[in-house]
Amino acid sequence: MGRRVQTIFSNTILIFSKLKDSYEILKDGKARKQFDDLLRAKRDRTTKRKFRNDAKREKMMSDLERAEKEEEERIWKKLREEIAEFRANHKRKQEEELASMNAKRRAAAYAAALEGRERRWAVEES
Repeated sequence: MGRRVQTIFSNTILIFSKLKDSYEILKDGKARKQFDDLLRAKRDRTTKRKFRNDAKREKMMSDLERAEKEEEERIWKKLREEIAEFRANHKRKQEEELASMNAKRRAAAYAAALEGRERRWAVEES
């Protein structure tokens, strides 16, 4: 408990000392003006720093938005290319299937025609 009282007492002395210094500054007009100038300079630095940070933040946000827009455009371009490729492949496959079906039809028609000739020849020969 003695240590706690000692800590409170030393804190009280420190606070009283700060109050006494503050009173001396406020009492003296020249010292008060210098102190006000010091506070104003600190406030100005803080304001400038905040403004500078705001400008940096705005630039960072615009850079981020630009990068996101570019990425979105890149994705849309890739998607359009993939769709075009898919359509071209689909069209090619349809054309190949159609050509295959036509070839089968022609082959079947040719086979039927040959079979018909063979029948006629068989009939003619008999």
